Amino acid sequence: MASKLPWRKFYYKDFTVDTQVLSVEACGAWIRILAFMNRDDDPTGSETLPLDGWAKVIGADEEKTAVILTELGSKHVAQINDGCDMSHNVTKSHSDVTVMSRRLVREHKGRDSNRLRKQKQRRHINVTELSQVRAEEESESELDKRSPKKETRQLGSQADLRAVFDYHCKVIGQAQNNDGPRQWRAVPGVLSKIKTRLKTFSVAECQQASDALSRSEFHMGQNDRNTEYCHPRWLFHSDDRVDEWLNKRQAATEATPAPAPLPRHVETEEDRQAIRETRAANAEFDRQKAAGKPPDVLRGLAAGIGNMPEDI
Repeated sequence: MASKLPWRKFYYKDFTVDTQVLSVEACGAWIRILAFMNRDDDPTGSETLPLDGWAKVIGADEEKTAVILTELGSKHVAQINDGCDMSHNVTKSHSDVTVMSRRLVREHKGRDSNRLRKQKQRRHINVTELSQVRAEEESESELDKRSPKKETRQLGSQADLRAVFDYHCKVIGQAQNNDGPRQWRAVPGVLSKIKTRLKTFSVAECQQASDALSRSEFHMGQNDRNTEYCHPRWLFHSDDRVDEWLNKRQAATEATPAPAPLPRHVETEEDRQAIRETRAANAEFDRQKAAGKPPDVLRGLAAGIGNMPEDI
C-alpha cells in the first residue's frame, strides 16, 4: 500500500530559529530524531524508547545521548519525559525516555480532525462511528497528558491569565518609558489566546516571552512605519510565536545582556517658558497677517526681531 504521506513539509526558517541555541551535536541529533519520528505513514510526534534505543537513533553512546537529550529539553526545543520525574536531566539510570515534537503533534491532530470532518460530510455518522470518534479523542487526551508541561496543570486559571496579561502590560510600559503599565483592555479575545498558550507553556515561560519582546526596539514602534508589534494579542497569537521569542531570549541571555533603556528627558521650567513664548509669537504673527500688515513687518516677526515697529 502506498504511503499516505510520501513527503513531509520542512520549515527551514523555524528550524533555524529553534536550533540556534543548541550546540552542533544537539542540532545534528535533533534532525536525526525528526527523521526517525517521520518514518511512519502518520507520525504522531511522540516516541518512547530506552536510552540505548535513542543512542542508536542519534549514533552516539548512551552517556553522550543522555547529555544531548538533556540539552534538547532544557532549551525547550523538544519535550523530554524521562519516566522518573519531570526534570530535563536524563541519565543512564533512566529506562524509557519519551521525546515529543510539538509541531508534529499539532500536525497529527490536524490531520485527524480533517479526516473526521470529511467522514461527516460524506455520510451521516451512526452510533458506532460516534463511539469511535470519542475513543480517538480520548487517545489524543492521553497523549497530551504525557507532556511534562500539561501534567503539572489543568487549563489556565483566571489568576494565571491575569498574571500573564498584567506582566506583559508592565514590561511593555517599562520598555516604552511610560509612567506605568500599558493600558490595554483584557478583552475575552486576548484572554482566550493566552489561555490557549497556557495549554503548552507555563506562566513563567509566557512572561519570559514578554520580556524578550520588550527588548526589541523594532516591535516597540521604532521602525520606518512607527507601528507597534507588542500587543498581547500579537505575541500570544500562536505557539510558534511564543516559541520564537523564548528562543530569542535564550540566545540573548547567552550572548550579551540587553542594554538599559535610555533615561527620559525631564522637562524644565525653561523648556516650558520657551514653548509659551513660541506660541505667543506665532499667534502675534497670525494677527498681524490677518490685519494686512506690510511684508517687511511680517518678515521681521518671522525672523524673531525684538524691536518691532510701534504700530504693531
